[in-house]
Amino acid sequence: VEKIRKRVEFFYSFSLFFSLSLLAGIYAVRLGRLLLKSLPGEGVGIGGMLLLSFLVLLPVSFPHGALFSIATRIYPMKRGRQSAGRMYFWESLGTTTGGVILNFYLLPRYHSFQISLGIVVTMLIVGILLFYKSKNVLIFTAITALLIALFPVIPKLLHEKSINQEWEGENPIYYADSIYGNMVVGKKGEQYTFFSNGIPIIVTPMPDIFFVEEFSQFPLLLHPQPLNVLVISGGAGGILAQILKQPVERVDYVEIDPLIIKTVKKFPTPISIREFSDPRLHLHFTDGRHFLSTTHLKYDVIFIGISDLGSLQRIRFFTQEFFNIVRNHLRSNGILCFTLPGSFSYLTEDILLVNRNVWESLKGIFPHIFILPGDYHIFLAFKSEEKPIFTPSLLKERIEKRNLTTILSLPDNFALKTSPQYLEWLSQNLAKVKAKANKDLKPVGVFYFLIYWSEKFSPRLAPFLKIFMRKNYLLYLFLLLPFLFFPFHAGIKRKSVGYAIFTTGFAGMLLNLMVTFVFQIYRGYLYYQITLLITAFMGGIAVGSILMSKWVERGISPYRILISGEIYLIIFSLLLPFLFSCGKAFFEKAPLGFPFLILSFFAGLPVGAEFPAGNFLYGRERPGETAGILYAQDLLGGWLGGFLGGVFFFPLMGVLKSSGIISLLKILSLIFLLHCLYKERKAHNH
Repeated sequence: VEKIRKRVEFFYSFSLFFSLSLLAGIYAVRLGRLLLKSLPGEGVGIGGMLLLSFLVLLPVSFPHGALFSIATRIYPMKRGRQSAGRMYFWESLGTTTGGVILNFYLLPRYHSFQISLGIVVTMLIVGILLFYKSKNVLIFTAITALLIALFPVIPKLLHEKSINQEWEGENPIYYADSIYGNMVVGKKGEQYTFFSNGIPIIVTPMPDIFFVEEFSQFPLLLHPQPLNVLVISGGAGGILAQILKQPVERVDYVEIDPLIIKTVKKFPTPISIREFSDPRLHLHFTDGRHFLSTTHLKYDVIFIGISDLGSLQRIRFFTQEFFNIVRNHLRSNGILCFTLPGSFSYLTEDILLVNRNVWESLKGIFPHIFILPGDYHIFLAFKSEEKPIFTPSLLKERIEKRNLTTILSLPDNFALKTSPQYLEWLSQNLAKVKAKANKDLKPVGVFYFLIYWSEKFSPRLAPFLKIFMRKNYLLYLFLLLPFLFFPFHAGIKRKSVGYAIFTTGFAGMLLNLMVTFVFQIYRGYLYYQITLLITAFMGGIAVGSILMSKWVERGISPYRILISGEIYLIIFSLLLPFLFSCGKAFFEKAPLGFPFLILSFFAGLPVGAEFPAGNFLYGRERPGETAGILYAQDLLGGWLGGFLGGVFFFPLMGVLKSSGIISLLKILSLIFLLHCLYKERKAHNH
């Protein structure tokens, strides 16, 4: 950037390229499965995900990163080196504002191509205003006018064409987005397949009858009188219809995304009509854990229609704390039921790890736990202290007494699944592996499920993940990163400042993830409130950067600011897990999650505060180059914090030890800075 003469023109060119890349990137994302040669609904390995993400995001993220360095150099030089701090403020403010506008206004009203083309048109209008004296202004004006005239047509054509290519072979007849995800409906003959975020979740009017009848009817038939039933996710399109065949009085169905139910109702079939016209069914559009934490109702049977433990958002339904909440909402002889990956022939280590992990989480909460083996394992957890007695003849008797009609011979299927040889085979296999229980603040099941997913789709990666699973102390090697990223031949001052910015980016991202993750545990996955958490975090960055920029300009020592920021992060990271553990009741009951907003803001504050001070201390005379180097280190730290935090630190080490990692990194960074300050003062005195 220091070598570029026409910096404003260069800046605008990169901005326009960024907006066009965004438009192209959305199209490329939709064609991602074609690039990876995978079918709709088919799982993709981690390697494929990373490759596709890199190819799609590189044209978007590269100019976005470059714009910061260019803008810093363009900013009026009377601000001196603090042009970087002020640019950091404007970028954070823009990210905050853009996120709020996108999530609260644009996404509910417009699809992706309309939004991205709107950004392109906006950039062209900016070009007209910026270069109105240029010879090319007429060309800009003509192109802008043409795009505005064709605005109703171009996004629609791109949208429809990309959908047809993405879902080729599925005959897509409906496509819609909500704040929680994407819904697509494919139709073949009279059969509808409903995809949520690319995964088939409902097939109707002929669902997988083996699954829907066994999963729904076995626990209901094992209960002497199931009157009140709760279904958390995954009930539409068969499960609810089966439950409503029983003489139940009330069925509460909790689904976080209203679009799923809206879409199913839009394409009615006999099954869905029966489900949603039954007066016994009560719909609740909220987070399942939040619903159970706030309702006073108690149930005879609770179904969890989630079997994918592979994210911090979903693992919340398989922790000891959540199972305890479930137990408190079951009546005296209540039953909890859910499914996990299984096999009727051969159980691999990864399948056993997932099942043993959840088994260990149930132990101590429910006195009796049974697993019905099959291609999917049906978990049954009984609240009663009395050992349940169930036989195929009991099921047959209750089927007749309740006048229940089924397609499968459920008593025979039950006899096969509960035969002594199968139960003994399953018990012996589970005993071969050791797995830890899931806890709210240490959800190790995420990592077990990642191994299971990798064995299926990225088998070369699975052995490496197992090494970290067995020897998670290797994660402490992360403390050696400063010696990898900041070579010894670099000046100690720049090395120390760069490491401080790098670890602050890492700490800020990990702390933000931590607050968001714990918010979901205590408050549920409430999209708008999580958006506010991110906004508060970015707001903290913006406030910290503008305040410290002004302080540095007024002569306050940048060393003092950086060292204060390091001490702040050490104390904050050590206090945070204890606040979550000791103040659980307060965090759960506080209105609108206000304490989490405060914590998010204060987690972002030092991230913004340290950047202008670090920029001043780095010592280069070229502000654009200095800003670019430190910005890269800040982003690299944030990227590693997001990746390592969600995949390794939180699942394997838990929130407490993850906080310890942050404090250790910042203590090391503080030592570096104090050493630099000591050397400078010593040299000055001499």
